[in-house]
Amino acid sequence: MNAGWRGHAGTAPTTAQRARTVAPARERHSRLLIALCWVAVVLPQVIQSLTVPQHRASIEVGETSLSPLASLSRTVLTLVLGVVALWLILSSARRAGHHRLMPLVLLLMPWCYMVVRDWYVSGRPSTAAFLVPLVAIALWMLEPSVRCLSSLGYLTILAALLSIAIAAVDPSSAIYRTSAGDVVAEDKAILPWGLLTGFLTQPNTLGKFLVLGLPAVFLIPRRKLRASGMALCLFAIVWSASRTSLYAAAAACALAMVLTVVVSPLARKSIGALAIVLAMGAGCILPFLHTSPTAFTNRSFIWQASLPYWHLDPWFGQGSDWYARIAKTSAAIAGAAFHGHNQLVQLLVTGGLCYGIVVGILLTAVTVSAVRQMNSISIFGAVYLVVLAGVFALEVAFPTVDNTLMIPLVFVPLCAILFARDNVRSSNRPAYLFRSRNVQADGIGSRSVPRSVRHGWKAGAIRPVDEGVWT
Repeated sequence: MNAGWRGHAGTAPTTAQRARTVAPARERHSRLLIALCWVAVVLPQVIQSLTVPQHRASIEVGETSLSPLASLSRTVLTLVLGVVALWLILSSARRAGHHRLMPLVLLLMPWCYMVVRDWYVSGRPSTAAFLVPLVAIALWMLEPSVRCLSSLGYLTILAALLSIAIAAVDPSSAIYRTSAGDVVAEDKAILPWGLLTGFLTQPNTLGKFLVLGLPAVFLIPRRKLRASGMALCLFAIVWSASRTSLYAAAAACALAMVLTVVVSPLARKSIGALAIVLAMGAGCILPFLHTSPTAFTNRSFIWQASLPYWHLDPWFGQGSDWYARIAKTSAAIAGAAFHGHNQLVQLLVTGGLCYGIVVGILLTAVTVSAVRQMNSISIFGAVYLVVLAGVFALEVAFPTVDNTLMIPLVFVPLCAILFARDNVRSSNRPAYLFRSRNVQADGIGSRSVPRSVRHGWKAGAIRPVDEGVWT
């Protein structure tokens, strides 16, 4: 008999009874892995910001290297995350269950391509890059619900709070400054206290870090904490003056408000799908439309200077570290241009058309999963992908063998949308995010759930099993 099941003597646990004990464990393990991914990339940056003053780096010296203590913490946390992910894979493998292989294949195709391409052409990728398949396989085995990403919402609020607190206590560690220590005064600053970098090195980096976690804040069940967390994150984004992040946040809020007032499931899915396609499409064509070098704060100049290097090797690109390599030469593109400032340009220059195709296939699959999840009131996937598309238009956020800072904010949500059990079986499950008009305060759709079930849920007599199986 299953040791986790205590029923009548001589009876074997049913599928639903086994799910009652397995589902909470999956959710706890998923939240643990999400939290560790976030800590592994954030804690070294916090230590760095407190030990080394942040300043604008020139393209000749490149990005500021980590201090010895920050580097040690990153190594230790990377090891811990790898061990925990491996343990979760092995422990989950002992449980009987069917896992769809195709989503995992689609998710790992971009990583596999860049690892093979870089290893063959320019050398071995960084050790941190090998966390991607471990985290992906662990989440694939766990099949987390999308609402597990509420943990990421709490951590996003913590990131905003840390950034503001560091700026208040030690402005030299969290306000954008020149190498001489002077506050960088730019016309785009919105607040009079300079540009907030928080525990990161660039205002735009902090802005996209926070805005990519913003949809997860909506998953927080407590209304007051959710509202105050949203206000705190938006304040930090405004202080950073990252216009890309502000546009992405505005687009996400607009889409969320529209979807929450649309009652028809078909209309909701159609609007969500159209918004994702338009947002992604706009980001893809943007670099090819503008010819003025000064457009989008000189980003057009970076695009025009980068694309000829893609033409040199249109299928396989120049390698994931190409921007770092060219920054150290006389052919450097522009000051502080450590990436292509557009996700499509970055993909084409570093990995060529092959890289762009496999990433496009992955994003198409994630979009299909996000739209399918909108059969219920779960609109997280659609809102998140619109935010991601907004960031992709003028910044770079997709992590494979590089850009590991974005693993918890991009890679983990993509895994949750693609692997979620919501895609396998749809049900009248409780949902926290973006409550629509037909949802009660407890998150259950009043039109789809019987009154007796709703009252039982509020009284604590009924609990959801395995993300939506009701007993």
